[in-house]
Amino acid sequence: MNMSRLWLAAGALAWLIGMCAGTGLGYANAWVGVSLCVALVALTVLLAVGKLGPRRRFAVASGLLALFVGFGTAVGIDRRKREAAQEAARVHQAAERRALVIANSNTIIATTNDLVAQGRSALLAKHPIEAAALAERAAGAITELAAVSPQPPSVTAAHDSARALQTEAGPLRAFALLLQTASEEAPSDGPELIQWDDQMVALGSQLRGANASIREYFGGPAIERHATALDRRRARVERRVERARQAVREEVELRAQCGDGPSISPLDGELAGAALHLRRTANDPDSIEVSNCSPPLLYPRDCWVSTCMVRGRNAFGALVASRYRFAVARDYRFTSARQLR
Repeated sequence: MNMSRLWLAAGALAWLIGMCAGTGLGYANAWVGVSLCVALVALTVLLAVGKLGPRRRFAVASGLLALFVGFGTAVGIDRRKREAAQEAARVHQAAERRALVIANSNTIIATTNDLVAQGRSALLAKHPIEAAALAERAAGAITELAAVSPQPPSVTAAHDSARALQTEAGPLRAFALLLQTASEEAPSDGPELIQWDDQMVALGSQLRGANASIREYFGGPAIERHATALDRRRARVERRVERARQAVREEVELRAQCGDGPSISPLDGELAGAALHLRRTANDPDSIEVSNCSPPLLYPRDCWVSTCMVRGRNAFGALVASRYRFAVARDYRFTSARQLR
């Protein structure tokens, strides 16, 4: 190959690099164009490299290296262009949203003022829960408009009135909900009854400790009536509560005495250790199978008790199935295995 052909090849290679870079700059899908260019050059080299000398092979390899540099540059520029376009779209959407909020400012201000007026009326009618809900709606309606700068005086006034209503109605709603909770009846029995009694004790303290503004709004005598009614409800279930607390104490002591309960296999429902316990005295130990055991329950004398289905061969070699009652003490020690009729 003479010098003219070498310069011609260098020019063609430069044209390919420029085409690849132009593809990357002009189109979002630069990978397709650049990959085609790389494939074309690689195919040309594979066809001609066997006929080239060492220096010419080096020249071709240098050209390929330049091509790959152009490929990386094009892809990097394309990625930066896409990121810039996405950021510009985000800014544009935010600007459109801000313009829409400003365009509807009169409607938003009117809605906010109307909600605040309804909330004030609800407060005067002794409906603080409804008033607090209206205050939250008013604050939510005006918040986005209040973030726009500069703020017109009407926006500032509407925002301040909504926030003031929220501040005033919030504690009143909390106390109204407290009064509703204090009016709940006691559960029938168990841990729920103990939890209810503990909650009522705390609510009674809060009722009698209400501040002056709360007492002025709800009325001091009305609050005292609620507290007195709460005390009467607690007195009616006092014995039930004491029995429930005693049962909890006994269960705690029993658990400390009996330890953790035995587990049940999730595969066949076998009570852990039950089959091994029966095999010690069975006629045919290899035939013993234990399954479908009930969850272990805690009893004062027997500790953990569970009933299971037991299958095995009797003294005559017949396969029989029976229901057994197992009692398990501390450290998973079986104290009895009684066949149920």
